[in-house]
Amino acid sequence: MVGVNSTISDFETEVYDHGGVYIHGKLNGMSVSWIDISGNATGSVNASNRRLSLGMTAQIAGKGLNDYFSQLNECSELQRYTKVPGLILKK
Repeated sequence: MVGVNSTISDFETEVYDHGGVYIHGKLNGMSVSWIDISGNATGSVNASNRRLSLGMTAQIAGKGLNDYFSQLNECSELQRYTKVPGLILKK
């Protein structure tokens, strides 16, 4: 796998008590849902809180999130509940 850099825009952030943080919006112009931006695989609350604050900051400011999907070769392979290993607030 090569990995894919992309931008998530025009999104909403959704949070659940179990620690899940998900976004629904546009990925390089393609509609996507249930992209998992929560913490690491062990469910770290601190990591999920940091990612939630990043998602909400971007949503409120109307900015996109640059992301890196290390497990994909292209954006069209994206499935629901795919975890995003890395996020950066877009300038």
